[in-house]
Amino acid sequence: SLASQAVGPPGNNVEMSADGRTLRDIGKKLLNLQPLGTQAVASTDSLLGGTLTNGQGLTQSYQSLVEQAFDPQWWSAPDIKLSANGAVIVAPGTSPNAALPSGEYSLMQYNWPLIWGLAINLYEATLVSDQTPFDRWASGADPTALTPQEIAGLDVFTSPQATCSGCHSGAEMTRASLSNVAAIGPIDSDGKGHRFDTGFMNVGVRPQAEDLGNGADRGAGPWSDTKRSATPCNQPSDCIVDGSFKTPGLRNVDLQAPYFHTGSQLTIDQVVDFYNRGGDFANPNKHREIGVLGLSLTQRVNLASFLRALTDPRVETQSAPFDHPQLLVPDGHQTPLSGGLAGAADATVEIPATGAAGGAPLPRFLPQPPLTLPPAPVTPPVVTPPVVTPPVVTPPVVRPPLVTPSVVTSPVITSGTTPLEARSPSVAVRLAVTKLFVKVRVKQSSLRSKGLVVTLNVPAGATTVRLRLVRLVRSSVGAKRVVEKVVIAKLDRTVSGPGAIQITVPARLMRNLPIGQYVLRARTGAVVSDLGPISARRFSIVR
Repeated sequence: SLASQAVGPPGNNVEMSADGRTLRDIGKKLLNLQPLGTQAVASTDSLLGGTLTNGQGLTQSYQSLVEQAFDPQWWSAPDIKLSANGAVIVAPGTSPNAALPSGEYSLMQYNWPLIWGLAINLYEATLVSDQTPFDRWASGADPTALTPQEIAGLDVFTSPQATCSGCHSGAEMTRASLSNVAAIGPIDSDGKGHRFDTGFMNVGVRPQAEDLGNGADRGAGPWSDTKRSATPCNQPSDCIVDGSFKTPGLRNVDLQAPYFHTGSQLTIDQVVDFYNRGGDFANPNKHREIGVLGLSLTQRVNLASFLRALTDPRVETQSAPFDHPQLLVPDGHQTPLSGGLAGAADATVEIPATGAAGGAPLPRFLPQPPLTLPPAPVTPPVVTPPVVTPPVVTPPVVRPPLVTPSVVTSPVITSGTTPLEARSPSVAVRLAVTKLFVKVRVKQSSLRSKGLVVTLNVPAGATTVRLRLVRLVRSSVGAKRVVEKVVIAKLDRTVSGPGAIQITVPARLMRNLPIGQYVLRARTGAVVSDLGPISARRFSIVR
């Protein structure tokens, strides 16, 4: 959990602490210091604005903040103190911030890891980046939030050709999410007999022999759940672990350059090109979905445009709830010390405080214009030469002798009941699916192993079928309102001949679908640009 993650680094003698200093010792020190005493805090800070001291530090102590937030049983024990191993020592009058000898703590100091972890957990849980242009468009709140180019990029993102949504799935846009691990378990499979840790993949960033990643040994056994399982991990015949790394979420990805664990790709455009060429190294453990994609320049530009639309403007401008006090980040050292003292002082980079309204947009790592399509060719204007009208010459009129011809009536040729002269030009027929069928209730386990089997009747003349899958979710705006969330924007299949056919939607596109209500839609036609009316079928995914 976030609480467990928060208590690890501060008291760790390798990361942020020192031998013999624990998080309890840090709490003992903090309880006697002014909170944020050396940092500026904006008067409009969404959480701290009402607790300022002349714009720097807080008026309330850590002790006061803890007493307001936590039940007294976790901090109020004025008649005792505790040893490092939890032994109770009678000590009347012990205050929460008592200056006690090393190895002795008040109850508030002793429980500081609990207080620290839960407080940071609750704060971090407010930092939910869910107001991107994509979120507003997908929820139906703003149908214009995505541009046509960004929508085209979403089509590429969810297409079987690119398969991006297979790894970057769900609301978090990563298979390495809590919901995915809860649904799949700690060990996943690529459907071809190869196991790997859920959410960890080898995508060919570096040769796997030089960088084992999740496959490395932590000193007390391997990091990988797959390697620690009872079933032997024989690479790459039945598992692909070495060289795998955690799949990151894509929210605010435009602000997170450089990319990959090596920082080897500097822009989103370079990342798209990396995946389009199938990675940089042909590792034995490379995931089976990482291969040459064959995306056109237009598809790559559209995909990068969509990825940039995953930026929450509140994160970009550091506005509430993403506002924060002044941050001074260590950046090397400077010499000499003031007063001619020997040694060096920390050099710092300042990240200014922002309030609820935010500040200037965060700069990009490598500020440069994104890749764009070349301009369309310009058609030269048509120049019409001037019209010269010759003078009119009227010839003399010669009157022929008058001859009266006999009258001959031509028959009207008909086809059916309509004269040929009155028939309209032929109009293309919009071909329709006459039958669409999937099971009313589909098991989640079956989808993940076999995919979704669709049966439909196609008419004569149809050569293309397009499928679209959406999930029906109750809106938070109104309990009775249902919002459609696109799962597969378009899946095109070529068909030959009329009659009943079966189409299988691949299991890799079904792995992350939660239990719930769905609608499958199908359209068919002679060409993609002229698909016929929609045929729809509703079904449920069950456990």
